[in-house]
Amino acid sequence: MKIFYCSVFDNIGYSSDNAKLRELENLGNIVAPYNYRIRGIQLGSNQLFSKKRDQEIVNFCKDWNPDFIIFSKCDGISLETFEECKKIAPLCYWFLDPLVTYSFEEFYEKTRIADFFLCDKKNVLDKARTLNDNCFLVTDGFDRLLEKPKDVEKVYDVSFIGNLYGDRKSKISKINHKVEIINKVFADKHSEAVSKSKINLNFCTTDGQSDRVFKVLAAGGFILSDDWADREEFFVDGEDLVIFKDFEDLNQKINYYLNNDREREKIAQSGREKVQKYTRQQWAKRTIDTFKSFNFAARGSKNKKPTILFAGPWVGEFGWELFAWQGYIRSLSKFYDKIICISSSSSRFLYEDFCDDFIEFLPDSGEYKDSFYKVGFEINGKLIMELIKKNGIDIHQDSLHILVPRRIGDPPRTRLEEKFVFGPLYVSPTYKKLGIKTSSNNLIIHARNRTLRSQDNWPEQKWKILIDKLKDIGYNVISVGLKQESMHVEGTEDKRGCQQQELLNMLASAKCIFGPSSGAMHLASLCGCPQIVWSDKSNFVRYTKNWNPFSAEVLFLSEYDWQPKPEYIFKKFEEWKNENICDSIK
Repeated sequence: MKIFYCSVFDNIGYSSDNAKLRELENLGNIVAPYNYRIRGIQLGSNQLFSKKRDQEIVNFCKDWNPDFIIFSKCDGISLETFEECKKIAPLCYWFLDPLVTYSFEEFYEKTRIADFFLCDKKNVLDKARTLNDNCFLVTDGFDRLLEKPKDVEKVYDVSFIGNLYGDRKSKISKINHKVEIINKVFADKHSEAVSKSKINLNFCTTDGQSDRVFKVLAAGGFILSDDWADREEFFVDGEDLVIFKDFEDLNQKINYYLNNDREREKIAQSGREKVQKYTRQQWAKRTIDTFKSFNFAARGSKNKKPTILFAGPWVGEFGWELFAWQGYIRSLSKFYDKIICISSSSSRFLYEDFCDDFIEFLPDSGEYKDSFYKVGFEINGKLIMELIKKNGIDIHQDSLHILVPRRIGDPPRTRLEEKFVFGPLYVSPTYKKLGIKTSSNNLIIHARNRTLRSQDNWPEQKWKILIDKLKDIGYNVISVGLKQESMHVEGTEDKRGCQQQELLNMLASAKCIFGPSSGAMHLASLCGCPQIVWSDKSNFVRYTKNWNPFSAEVLFLSEYDWQPKPEYIFKKFEEWKNENICDSIK
């Protein structure tokens, strides 16, 4: 099922919609995440109000024709946008915030428009049911992958995780025991703070439960809280958590549970077991089940224009194409009817699993490749229109979306899972593991020999010394790479310029690959090939995490930057192998 999900998403784990998006996708749905506040700023300099943003939402839904639309709060998005989107697909309005936030005419009107309404607070539900007959309570809960116990020492007797707004500061001042105030922690860091605390405090600032309760219990925390309406429908006082009646009671219970570890830990364990019913996976299942229960008839246009993503031309470095371009295009491909990719003929294999048409392109001018561009070569509107016309694309009959290479985030420092905005979409890269692995006793070398940053090349004499040592202990050594940019070192089998699939299979099967940082080493990461790579220390995270989607084993050597001695490389390889650090070369 195709779902358009309009909400606030981020890369730091603050938004609960990150987990709900993931869980909807894990149920087998294709979800188009729309970051409405970011797009409001980008299109109208206002995160809440933007006519261009609202029109983009409607246009995207018309083009993509989703089966189901979810609007999450969406303050500032016009009522007309809701009404137009409802014509395209059944619309769910999800509202997480408390009643004090919900009590505005904008949210009431959006509730009336929606096909059905979901919320997390009972008092919000009661109000919503006066506006729309199809209203349901679905607990927001917690992120089952991030919010869980951490193996850390208990260093705080009593803590409060959150900001001290409202009357929280005055409440804490009435507590006799020292309270550790912890803020600006999300996801993993939030769970770590919970796990460091013997007692976690909660103060209800509304008539409903706080998501803090679910996150603390999920992380195995013991929680002391004031009471809230319908709490007994979720948790039992004294069994899953402990409720205090007033501050005298709170102070007594703090002292009691600090002196009764076993009882405190038993309650925390019971709470963690009970809260498993309220994961965001359950939120996603209940949301989809509610949608399906209505048996909505299909909506939207049956005569929509085909949507085409025209991506390229890529003219930059190969390593950057691997990890700062093609993965994003693969992620975007599921939202379009047709994908056209433009790059060099040697890169065709990167796009074959999702690309409908591949256009071979080599720039006829310029100097050297650098990151995502080629120095001295300009990708301009004239070039794009020539490629479009040459390949028979009718811009009047098709809904064409052009994506020209640009710097996406801050590669190679960009984290592997980070999402970025591409027009109406918000995606992270998706990678395909390359090559077919078979049994092999091969070691591979990439003897970089480029004119660009020639000081980073390793001299041929050093390669010969290393290769002799590797062959002496029984390995077959193979040279790979482009013939114009790498050396064939004496004593190795020359496979430079071999067929692409043969190269991928060799990399997938090799014991490991040796070389200074290069595009070939990055390609080895996509094949899951263990690597011994040398470079300056700034590249460490690139190889071990950010450009290593399949967690290939890496021995990163930076002590001597780009010019270590071959004896040093061999010694480190032997230690790596003999100490069983690398399972693949035992």
